[in-house]
This record gives sequence, structure tokens and C-alpha cells, in this order.
Amino acid sequence: MHRYVTGFLVAVICVLPVSTSAATAAELEAQIAQLSKVLNQLSAQKSAAQASAPCFVPTFDLSVGRTDAQTNGQVTQLQLWLKAEGFSDVPGTGYYGQKTAAAVVKWQKSHGLQAVGRVGPQTRAKIAQLCSASAPQESKIGVEFSVRPSYINLGESATLNWNATAMNAKSCVLSGGAYKNSFIPVVGTLSVLPDTGTIYIVSCYDGNEKVQAVPEVIDVKDISTNAYIIKPALTVVTNPAKITPSTPGAAANITWASYKTTACYLNGGMYVNQKVTASALGSVIVSPKETTMYTIYCTGINGEYLSENVSIEVVSTAGDRPL
Repeated sequence: MHRYVTGFLVAVICVLPVSTSAATAAELEAQIAQLSKVLNQLSAQKSAAQASAPCFVPTFDLSVGRTDAQTNGQVTQLQLWLKAEGFSDVPGTGYYGQKTAAAVVKWQKSHGLQAVGRVGPQTRAKIAQLCSASAPQESKIGVEFSVRPSYINLGESATLNWNATAMNAKSCVLSGGAYKNSFIPVVGTLSVLPDTGTIYIVSCYDGNEKVQAVPEVIDVKDISTNAYIIKPALTVVTNPAKITPSTPGAAANITWASYKTTACYLNGGMYVNQKVTASALGSVIVSPKETTMYTIYCTGINGEYLSENVSIEVVSTAGDRPL
């Protein structure tokens, strides 16, 4: 926004009729007063615009090719934020294209960052630093999860990085590719070798009631055809995977993310072909009374069938058993 204000200020100075050869002292004072008034108005407009800019702290790495479906709507949020800040005229399309990348480059240059055109950890940290102090505390990141790189060629590896210390996590699990609800440390890295576009989800549990799950996508290109290998994908994770009925509020969180799907359904426990979120991140809280298998199945855009199972174990204690 400040660039628009500066341009308008130059225009105002150019059109004000200041002529030192013909103007009297009174006329000069009047012109200076008029210019001062315009400056005050512009300053007020700039302050109002900055105050109205949304406070947005992305939790995903965002780069060309990313979509709202992959980032839980954060591409649109980024585009609207850049527009409000005066770095872009791109509306909220939900697709991170070259225009969005160019706007990010402008923003990064203006804040002393390397102009790479993508939103990575350094840019996210800078946005968080500059974000309005009035932003609610709940927006703080609980689980930080990223992939490096997020675009690879077939046969190359990528690294998953996660850190859940901010939410005092007691346990974390990973699903995606070869990993199915696999226990992982609260902080760690892992090298993966996907052979197609893959969704990975890290889900962490604080041992009490809070569960947070974060997805990331790795896109894979076949260099022989110079095309990305895009197939419908589904990843499901549950945390905790074991509950005790006698514990107050005992429940588990089932989280899933799908890509290039038209419809998804949940089965298990009280759910029978329950339609759930497709081509996005979704979750449901369940409280089974006995060990239960839950299944999420989805239909791909070309009629493909995808299915993933998770099991929640119910462990009875002495107090749970009938006498």
C-alpha cells in the first residue's frame, strides 16, 4: 500500500502550482498549508489501510503450483493479504501462479529477504513478526511441518521436517506413502522417496485433549515426459491410536487429506457411508467403546477407488470390567 501512497504524493507535488517568481509570501504559505493538509490525509489513508490489512501467518510452504486444496485455503489467504498490502492486484484465485510468485518477490525484496518467489520458513517467520499484535494467540503454530523440496523428479528424495514442541506434544504419528500411522519423535527429519504425488500428514497429541494434524504434498515429475505424475491420493491418520474408556473425555481424532478426488466416505462405529470432505483436509473425533476399524474411501476424478483403514484400540482397565 505504501507504494501507491508514494506515487500519489509525487503526483500531488507536481500539480500544485508553486511559482516562486510570482507568488507572494501569503500565497506560498497557503500552498504549503494545502500541501501539508494533503500529506496528512495521505498519511491517515496509509495508516487506515495498514490497520485493515488482514493478519495472516501461513503454516504451509507455498510455491508455484500450490492450490487451496493442498494448503487448506492458504493460497487464497496469501493472495488477499498481498493485495491488501499493496504488492499485488491478483484476486483470491486459490492457485499459486507466476503473478502470485512475482508479488511474493516484491514483498520479500521490500523486507530484506532473498527474493525467491516462494513462501518458506524464513518468509513465514518474517510475516509472523510483522503480523498485527492484535492477532489471536490461537493462531500460533502448534506443529511445524515442511518438506524440502516439495517438487522432485522421479527417483529423487525429499526430506520431511517437523517440530511439535510448541504444543508440548507427547506423541506424533506420520501417514503418507509407505508410512501408515507410524510413530515418530516429537522433533525430527525423515528422507522419503515417493514415486507419485503424495500427501504426508503429521499428527501430534498433547496427552490431554489437543490433537493437531498438518498435511504437506510432494509433487513428482517424470523427466522422460516432462510432466508431473498426478494421481488421486488419500492419506489417513489417527491420534491417539489407543484410548481408555474410563478416562474422562477419551476420544481419538481421525484426520485425512485427499487429492484429485470427487467424493469421500467414512465407515466404522456409528458411521455408515457418511460423506466427508474430499480434495481437502478433514477430521472427525470418535469415542468408540470397543476396538474399532474405521475406513475412508474416495472416488478419484477418473473413477479410481482409494481406501485407507485406521484402527483405534480401546484398552479396558480393571475399573472398566464388569464384576
